[in-house]
Amino acid sequence: MNGYEEEIGRLGPLAPVTLALIEYAKALVPGGTFVRKGSMWVSAPNFVAFKIPKRSRQAIFSVYGSSRSFRKCPALGIYWSRSSYSEFRLDSARQLGAAASYIATAFHRSKFKRKWQKPPVDELEKIL
Repeated sequence: MNGYEEEIGRLGPLAPVTLALIEYAKALVPGGTFVRKGSMWVSAPNFVAFKIPKRSRQAIFSVYGSSRSFRKCPALGIYWSRSSYSEFRLDSARQLGAAASYIATAFHRSKFKRKWQKPPVDELEKIL
């Protein structure tokens, strides 16, 4: 059992959606895992992280890239968080598609983060 599963269990009906997003993020990277760093669970390699606040019924995800980097979805807002990361707050199962899209974009952008180039838009559309 992973350490984050107990925390996610507090989300009630949102727990399976959150677990699905974590499994999706892990599947993007061969051998992908999440490790605890402070209050966050951070993917290795780092392109997405999440936390479950103690008194909340939502999961807060931090994804690599400025909020301008993502194709916005009306069902799920995404906002600048810190440095090169943006944040979205998952509180409904209907946000699953948008959240998966944000995670895929963050993963794809993270592959280019030290090369000073942006991925071609047509490549982003292939994974979305």
